[in-house]
Amino acid sequence: MDQTLSITALAEIRVGFLSRKPLDNDVNGSTHLLQMRDLDTSGYFNYKTALQTNLDPKELARFAVKEADILLMNRSEPIRAALITNPPPNTLASAHFFIIRPISNEVIPAFLARILNQLYAQNYFRKYLAGTSVKMLTMKSLEQLKIAIPPIAIQEKIIHLEQLNYRHKKLSQQLQQKIDLLIKHVSSGQISKN
Repeated sequence: MDQTLSITALAEIRVGFLSRKPLDNDVNGSTHLLQMRDLDTSGYFNYKTALQTNLDPKELARFAVKEADILLMNRSEPIRAALITNPPPNTLASAHFFIIRPISNEVIPAFLARILNQLYAQNYFRKYLAGTSVKMLTMKSLEQLKIAIPPIAIQEKIIHLEQLNYRHKKLSQQLQQKIDLLIKHVSSGQISKN
């Protein structure tokens, strides 16, 4: 049976790092800073595009992300959530994200990230976005979000289906690219029609 819980019963929430000065990109930097541009359209972070800099990770430990954390955009629309997987050492989240760290054994982190991207949560976020030019989700509004949590077995099935769907989309994209390339080569005479 599903139970409805506040997100604060499931996870700790904090805001990412806000620099007081512009940060320079240093390819030899020891710290990676995840920004909104590093989140791809499929909901995964591209760590290779993250800003590398020389911030002291010890001083910024509260902004560090780890495996199974969820980053939730706190501005713009739509508000998207992404599960952190295999982050490089010393990876921080920028202030454009809430860092959500699951603390309950009643929810699988991947399931929580998925739920935050669903219509119910998106409608909730849209309702509580504040601001005139840049719409932002406040910590207070996020903390009041209630989520229906099914049993772990159901969560696992949903995650498995989501993973299959993601692989299907990737394979479909690759297949379409190969078809387009083949048609291009045939049309240009690079491949004979025999």
